[in-house]
Amino acid sequence: MYNYYCKLIAIRHKYPAIARGEYKSVSTTEKTLGGFVVEYNGKNILIIHNVSSEELTLDLSTCSDLKGYDFSKLSDTIGVNGAKIKGTTLTVG
Repeated sequence: MYNYYCKLIAIRHKYPAIARGEYKSVSTTEKTLGGFVVEYNGKNILIIHNVSSEELTLDLSTCSDLKGYDFSKLSDTIGVNGAKIKGTTLTVG
């Protein structure tokens, strides 16, 4: 648990938007998958949480809360099985 929180704190320091930005909720069709878009200084960060024990996949292009955003690069992950993105499909372990 300690190492997990150390990673969270490191990511928070790496991306000032997480601490200073404006948060907008992102809803998905999966009850155990959700997150936020954080906007700060003209940049956007997508934070997705998978709170299930299963790997889940989300097609970002079908998520109405993400219309107008382009998230095609995965910057960081925390968790057991990580995450990957291919095109507009995000898979979160």
